[in-house]
Amino acid sequence: MVGRLDCESCKAKYKIGPWDSEKLKKEKAKGPKCETCKPIIHADNAMAYGVYGLCSDQWIMGMSGPVGLRLEAIESACRLCRVPADERPETVEKVIYLSRRITKRLSEKKDA
Repeated sequence: MVGRLDCESCKAKYKIGPWDSEKLKKEKAKGPKCETCKPIIHADNAMAYGVYGLCSDQWIMGMSGPVGLRLEAIESACRLCRVPADERPETVEKVIYLSRRITKRLSEKKDA
């Protein structure tokens, strides 16, 4: 998601090194906070989340940053994920909603 490391990079940050201070070793020993990092995906939204994952790098860029996802990328991702034709409109709607939430959050982060 936005502003978050991928899981492997995050786990690598918690690897205890020979030069770490005792305080840092104790902190790293607790491990990454995976349960708070990744959102819990409701079963009804799992397909849309998978589709978003495939097309999450297909942003339409404006002067101030991303403004939305390319619709053709969402449609292609739906086909790749084998979303049934009768569920595609709802899935596309959910992916668009998710992308709007992300663009809003990016905008707020940039303005802060």
